Amino acid sequence: LLTIDKVRFVIEGGHAKKLAYDHAIHSKSLSEARVSKASAKQRRGRAGRTATGRCYYLYSQQTHEQMAEYETPLIFQTPVDRLILYSLKVYGKSLEYLGLLDCPDMADISVAKERLFDLGMIKLSGSESGKLELSKDGNLAMRLSMLEPQAVKMILASQSPQLNCLHDAMKLGAIISSEDDIFFKKRPEDEKEDSPHYLGDHFHAFDYLTKFEKELKKTKKGSKKKLRTWCKTNGVIFHVMKRIQGTVDQCYREMKKNNLLNNTYSSDNKKMIKGGDEERLLRACISGYFSNIAECLDANFKKEYGFCVLTPVLVEQGTDTKESKYKRVQLKL
Repeated sequence: LLTIDKVRFVIEGGHAKKLAYDHAIHSKSLSEARVSKASAKQRRGRAGRTATGRCYYLYSQQTHEQMAEYETPLIFQTPVDRLILYSLKVYGKSLEYLGLLDCPDMADISVAKERLFDLGMIKLSGSESGKLELSKDGNLAMRLSMLEPQAVKMILASQSPQLNCLHDAMKLGAIISSEDDIFFKKRPEDEKEDSPHYLGDHFHAFDYLTKFEKELKKTKKGSKKKLRTWCKTNGVIFHVMKRIQGTVDQCYREMKKNNLLNNTYSSDNKKMIKGGDEERLLRACISGYFSNIAECLDANFKKEYGFCVLTPVLVEQGTDTKESKYKRVQLKL
């Protein structure tokens, strides 16, 4: 724990930004929530380590009593897909057979196994009936553990002659797998842009990562000041962009090391490539994230916008006023 000398007072608000994983929709979310009693006690300990201190609570005793005793174990906030791949790689058996004190629900484990089968990440062992083992793609997913299994599948699919968008798929996979938002909140640019990107936020972030790459190439080695200024001007967080770019580079090195890079682009297969860059990247994305595709229940939305928008959340109704009006779209996984 961090000890700062001369800290005498702590103001405890009782809230924290928590990253939660929803197993039902296979998605992460960062939201504000109440801390546990154990976390509140730990915060109180920030003062009084080197001298007498005080802690001021911004909530009542009744609210404190309603708090959970401890935080939710991290294993419940981790995608079950990754846990199963890790257990098969390290222990040679599936997650539910490890005898863990805290284990995800069997229903979530069954759904995750089915999804990994569909992705081609796991297979039945030939030596023992009913036993699971990692496939070739599953072993690759473990080597590229900084990416989601779906992102690994997307990258593998992107090397096909018809798609041929490997580098773009690596960037999009790194963005989707990242737990951090690359944008500052309430950027001035957001008010100027009518629609960030018609394919959604991840493709919007992808555009900025592409611009960041170009600026990175222009920047002299060891000189980051100009790049930091560019990030601040464009409302993106420098260290997050740098981390995502590092993930892309690491992914490329790992695939090259294991001879998994295919030279799919040539004059012979050029005619096989169909569609623009974004269309081909979207097709590669769907090949990995097919389980996240949702059915739109709004018939009017289908007629007006078609099916080019993947998993829409908010749709603009009018741009007559400065403050855009939005309506929520019902989706069914």
